[in-house]
Amino acid sequence: MRPAEIILRVGCVLVGWILAYVHGLVLAVLPLVDCATGPEPWRAALVLAVPAAAVPLLLPLGGLVRESVRWLALPYLVLVVLAARATVPYLRSATLDGVAFCPTEVAGGLGLPVPGWQRAWAPLQLGLLAVLTLSALRYAWPRSRGSR
Repeated sequence: MRPAEIILRVGCVLVGWILAYVHGLVLAVLPLVDCATGPEPWRAALVLAVPAAAVPLLLPLGGLVRESVRWLALPYLVLVVLAARATVPYLRSATLDGVAFCPTEVAGGLGLPVPGWQRAWAPLQLGLLAVLTLSALRYAWPRSRGSR
């Protein structure tokens, strides 16, 4: 393998892991955010989910360098638990009960309907977490030694 190819493969894997970690960290700290800025932190997390969705495509590009960085999956799996614990309450409140992330921000608290993106936020985030978790598991523990 040529040095340029090795650098490209390592770069793809590291960018994939960075995206996965940043997405998980943002979700894990969202409960600590107050509504002083409105629902912008949740909107930013939704926008961040777009590049994080590329992680399942980036990790397999690593190929033969998998053995050197596969340990990155272990702390990520712990982070996924924290991110899911922080996201599940929004599934009930925003998606099922229709309560806005910052109720006073929705039209000055006049009781207008919750925006659609807030209702879809938790299912989209949890779905992406599930996909990223499966990708991390497949990356760390491939089915056979030959599937690098």
